[in-house]
Amino acid sequence: MVGVAASASNLHVSPANVRWGYLAGVALLGFPGTFLLNAAELHRVGRVTGAPFRFLEALKVVLLAAAANLLPLPGAAITRVAAFRAKGITYRKGGGLVLGLFFLWAGLAGLLLGGAIAIHGNASAGMAAGV
Repeated sequence: MVGVAASASNLHVSPANVRWGYLAGVALLGFPGTFLLNAAELHRVGRVTGAPFRFLEALKVVLLAAAANLLPLPGAAITRVAAFRAKGITYRKGGGLVLGLFFLWAGLAGLLLGGAIAIHGNASAGMAAGV
């Protein structure tokens, strides 16, 4: 929160300029949507690798992984690898799956960032879109 406040003050953003409807949309749809999509991803990856997760089980792992990310270590990755291990996947294969998914998401973020830079022609717009 301190970082958000510092960024807002440096950008000279006033509450009158904030589009509260968009902010509410992100809060009400974006956060739950992210968890649901991450659970769907884990559910599908589990099926492909022979370690199927029920959807609610995958959602539980995703929620625990999000909470584990608050720790000063890669909590989400450790949580997902442990979930794969509980399904009989070796640590090596589970770690490879988590790392592979990371590279897929990083590549997608880079693609979106590059597209935003190409469309808007300035790096700050691209950086904002990539985050």
